[in-house]
Amino acid sequence: MLQFNLSLSIDVAEEEVQSAIKRRASFLPSDLPAPPVYNKTNPADAPILTMAITSDSMPLSQVEDLVDTRLAPKISQLSGVGW
Repeated sequence: MLQFNLSLSIDVAEEEVQSAIKRRASFLPSDLPAPPVYNKTNPADAPILTMAITSDSMPLSQVEDLVDTRLAPKISQLSGVGW
């Protein structure tokens, strides 16, 4: 995960990351996808959807664990979804 100063344009940050990857390609594992796959999200953007999950039969800690280990990874694979 890379984080940038919020005053930096997300498009400029993306260009900087791409440039750094190209400059250091020889140091990266040879089995990485080419070009590397990444997602960009702008934390300043308002969420389109906020989700709340509850259970009458499981403790909150177990619900949180299920969301973190099963639901969130699947949702984050959808195009356009930031986590």
